[in-house]
Amino acid sequence: MHASSAKHGLLNLEQKIEPYEQTLNDMRANEVKQWARQVIEQIKRIINIDKTEFVFLAGERYRKYLLPHLTNVRIPLKGLGIGEQLQRLKELTA
Repeated sequence: MHASSAKHGLLNLEQKIEPYEQTLNDMRANEVKQWARQVIEQIKRIINIDKTEFVFLAGERYRKYLLPHLTNVRIPLKGLGIGEQLQRLKELTA
């Protein structure tokens, strides 16, 4: 399993990184598009993008430019505000 980071792109869930303050919310649209292209290329290097299911737990800004490249996607928290998303994740992991 992997996650994506605004600063580091694609990360293995066991990979440890130092804390940082960068988010996609601080980036312009062209920078977010470049970030998404980088993440898609990283994904393609490790898995078959057409045969993998992607589950997004991130907000719209983090998935907007990734979704056009992916065919098998689930967004279980879509439509929920950040507070509702955090509460739902807390419930699911309790």
